[in-house]
Amino acid sequence: MKPDLIITGDGKKYEAFSKIAPTVLIPFTLEMDETLEEFSRILDKEEEVKAWLDDYHQRVAKAKQTVQNIISKDQTVTILAGGAKNDITLYSNGYTGRSFYDGLGLTPPSKVIDDIDPEKPWLQLSPELLTEYAGDYIFMAVDKATETYDYKSEPVWKTLDAVQNDQIFEIDGWSFWFSDPISILGQIEEVTEMIAQQVKGK
Repeated sequence: MKPDLIITGDGKKYEAFSKIAPTVLIPFTLEMDETLEEFSRILDKEEEVKAWLDDYHQRVAKAKQTVQNIISKDQTVTILAGGAKNDITLYSNGYTGRSFYDGLGLTPPSKVIDDIDPEKPWLQLSPELLTEYAGDYIFMAVDKATETYDYKSEPVWKTLDAVQNDQIFEIDGWSFWFSDPISILGQIEEVTEMIAQQVKGK
């Protein structure tokens, strides 16, 4: 392929890649701002990235304030995937959970923090364990093109406060999986709109 530059997040392959072309290692563990700043230096786009990040942080701050005016710090939020099925995935601060906990500053139940390894920020659950992890609000990632569930008719689900209080929301699992900056901003603003609309409807 004869590249002029290789950018990788894989430290184990850095040496092999650097024999092909100049190679820059950007670890996957960097926070979003740091990652963008690294790219800005490599590509000589520092002014453009600074402007984008300034706009990003203003929009996130506005969304965060809106959500935190509705969901207080002492209320908890659980992020799940799979719908009302046998196999449920619980997320902490990674993948589908990143926009909620990092972006919007929402609080997970303490058991989520205790039981999920930060290096592997998800956990497979059976429905019987839901009551141990369910927060005051639940966001459920599903395939929105084909799936929606009546949680109030499901034996375990209907016992949860979030379901009884109509504080369970379905989000599109595909679009909430990604953690690039544009996706995160879109997720944060979408969640904010969902919560605000629910309050208006009460």
